[in-house]
Amino acid sequence: YMVPSLAPSLSNAQVVLLTPATIDAGKSGIATSLNEIYLRIIEEECMRSGLRFKALEFDMVDDSLVFTDIRRDRCPFPDSDDILGYLYLALAPVAGHDPVLRSLSHVSSPVAIFDFIGGWKMPSFLKKTNVKLFTAAISGHTGQKVARYLCNLGHCHAAYISPFHAAQWSRTRYESIAETFAAANPRNSVQSFTFDNPPLVYQYYKDPAHDYGNYDMLYESYKTWKKNAPVDYSRQVEPVFTHLVPVILFSRAELHRVLRELFENALAQEHITVWVCANDQVAIAALEYLNENEAPVPGRISVFGFDDIYESVRYGLTTYNFNIRSILHSMLAWIINPRTMPSSYKNRPVELEGMIMERLTVRRACAR
Repeated sequence: YMVPSLAPSLSNAQVVLLTPATIDAGKSGIATSLNEIYLRIIEEECMRSGLRFKALEFDMVDDSLVFTDIRRDRCPFPDSDDILGYLYLALAPVAGHDPVLRSLSHVSSPVAIFDFIGGWKMPSFLKKTNVKLFTAAISGHTGQKVARYLCNLGHCHAAYISPFHAAQWSRTRYESIAETFAAANPRNSVQSFTFDNPPLVYQYYKDPAHDYGNYDMLYESYKTWKKNAPVDYSRQVEPVFTHLVPVILFSRAELHRVLRELFENALAQEHITVWVCANDQVAIAALEYLNENEAPVPGRISVFGFDDIYESVRYGLTTYNFNIRSILHSMLAWIINPRTMPSSYKNRPVELEGMIMERLTVRRACAR
């Protein structure tokens, strides 16, 4: 593990991280955003390298691009002489995405863009030598590596389960897994169980026949509690009901609900020995479904995920870690010294090798 070193003349330089605004940013702020993990990693890397670090969120307000710092104060687009480079997290299409890129097209400092979901197209106005794209999932290498791992364990028939198949990364992952299985043995098969456009309601599950599932009703109950609660309690609970419950918990519950159809169809195929799930959240939903239906894991079905989120450890989920820390480390190293990047990456995105995290949900296949 090499920490990039700075020349004495750069000892006061700073790196700027640009990230989309959080949902309900006025309450949650950068510290509780979905980018928190990346923010902490980048901050640690900057401190190790002796760099100052500045994190800014952006959003569109009244058709204007607005930047805010970690204190929630508005500020102009940063373009001072002490800026060594910029890190931009392109995690998903968001409001302000194009205006931010246009702002970055005018800077002379290095710009490192992280495409987390894959398939991001760099606009023509940004194709400059000082811009480099880094990615975690743009090619089929990940699917090939996972498929070889499973084939070596004797799995011949797999299910690929994804409610996100409208996304290019999901289709690329499935195709690479299927091709690798077939290359190992023509009798092998990978059957897809997918939604191109899943019927997800996400934040507000409303079913006239089941009022108890209505988020609005839950929130009304919370507001009644809030009126009588001590301010120290309500201040801590407020972000839970305005962000965590509707955005995270309700969306996860809805995802589990619509996935049941895919799980039922996959479990009916008795020759399948392993479920390869699009990500860890789908895999965790699969584990809960299989447990409910008394299908032992990994005795009856092995389950494999992607992303290696924190919960995967608690579930003992075997999964693929995209090595995000190394990608962010490489982005910072390139900003400090662009000449360190191998020439092979001159005209293509930088994709680093991840790793398979072997835990408890995958085992060698038994003959059926």
